[in-house]
Amino acid sequence: MVAAPVALHLDVGVPGQDADGTMRRRLVLLLLLSATVALPGGCGTGDPAPTAVVNGQTYLVTVARGIAVSEDDLKPYALVERFTFPEQFADRQAYTIRGVPGEDFLLVRAAPGQSDDAGPWGDYLALMRDASKPIPALCTWFETLPPTWC
Repeated sequence: MVAAPVALHLDVGVPGQDADGTMRRRLVLLLLLSATVALPGGCGTGDPAPTAVVNGQTYLVTVARGIAVSEDDLKPYALVERFTFPEQFADRQAYTIRGVPGEDFLLVRAAPGQSDDAGPWGDYLALMRDASKPIPALCTWFETLPPTWC
């Protein structure tokens, strides 16, 4: 489970070939997946990756930087049954984003004041079922710098 974020397809091109585009694509993927390193239990710590269980399915927990949603865009999906680091969550309610399958991707409110080396986490944590699987429906929700699979 810890290696899943590392296995994400980073088809960002040859470094230096498109310096601005390549850098932006890498930055978004790093920001989206930064919680796998910044949250307790991230890659390389020897601890389990941060996870949450919703409807009996295990999701990888990541920071949702770059994703812009309003309350109107969210729909309650289910309660988080358990998570490895409960102090990172404001509550147990998981939400779908309009048009994005909850079986692939959910949002949960982050506990206030959370941050890492890249800055404040924002209002939400992302729950991803398979970090190596592109989620095309999520592409329209990126405020800036969408992943390369968009």
